[in-house]
Amino acid sequence: MKKVSLVALVLAVALVLAPSAAPAQAASLISVGVEMHKGDSHTYFYGEVDITPTLVGAFEYAADHPLVLSAWYGVTQGFYGEIELATAGSGQTIEVGVWRAMPLSETIEVTGWIGAKSDLGGSAVWAQGGAEVTVPLASSFALFAGADTTLLKNENSTSTWVGVGLYF
Repeated sequence: MKKVSLVALVLAVALVLAPSAAPAQAASLISVGVEMHKGDSHTYFYGEVDITPTLVGAFEYAADHPLVLSAWYGVTQGFYGEIELATAGSGQTIEVGVWRAMPLSETIEVTGWIGAKSDLGGSAVWAQGGAEVTVPLASSFALFAGADTTLLKNENSTSTWVGVGLYF
């Protein structure tokens, strides 16, 4: 029952967002920073590349964590999907959800997302959500700070990060 309810909630939110999803205008990005998770800190690398005018492909890598590949549709709101590739300590997971970005000021933006996540081939489903603040430092450079959390799972967890990025 919990699985069906969570999937229904994500689909309902997706349907609300779908009619107003804007075409993508994102710039390609590469960033590096520090991620804190369960008391440990790790260097992370993140990148985004335009695939089409309405679709961005992304990757994330942090030491001792699985490689994450994702696709994001829209500009100020839309849909996303991601897969965490298996590592020695974990299996593959898949996540689908919705996201939205909004300005906090003329230059500062916050982006939030929530999705349903599951082990690939597994039956358990849980929620994954997060938010990130982008602060431009110059025309091509920005500071990023964010947090994400796992909900509705036996072991909930939270990660935080701070980093800098270059748009090109």
